[in-house]
Amino acid sequence: MTDITGLDYLLFQYDKTSPVGRGVVIWFDDDDNPLDVFAATTGTASGLKPTPEGLFWGDYLRPRTKSGMVCPLAAFSLDLNNSFRVDAHIDAMTGETSENNMTLQNFPLNHTTRDLLRIHPDQVTGRFSEIGKQGCIGVVCADAKRFFNKLNGYLGIRKNIKKQGIAVLVEAN
Repeated sequence: MTDITGLDYLLFQYDKTSPVGRGVVIWFDDDDNPLDVFAATTGTASGLKPTPEGLFWGDYLRPRTKSGMVCPLAAFSLDLNNSFRVDAHIDAMTGETSENNMTLQNFPLNHTTRDLLRIHPDQVTGRFSEIGKQGCIGVVCADAKRFFNKLNGYLGIRKNIKKQGIAVLVEAN
């Protein structure tokens, strides 16, 4: 896979045969090297569908207090947007694109009508929630603080990007 932004990106891979979409979020650097892995779930055992496959733009990382998005050591959410910002890899000072500039046609863009999709903690004390998420990606509590710290640190150093965020690719196996 090639990173279309020329920056780090997240790949969420989940088992579509699992009632709660058990899977992992893999963090890749800008050279497509995996840096870290976080256990996560999506969908619900009661039938709410998992996060649709395709490409999203993750932005607006913020603290949360809402039930379902809170673990003992981490409480946050990152919005998943259907519209991918093409200008995310354009230098705000010069307007020039990076060497890694690729066209969006090389990626399966997500055309879902679903909204309010996010990445947030799964708020369950065990390794995986048997309840799952309502279509969001839920990072299990055991990995949520590490995921938040890495994401917060990464987004904090990307000041030259017009819209601070990270590409998120979702794949079902």
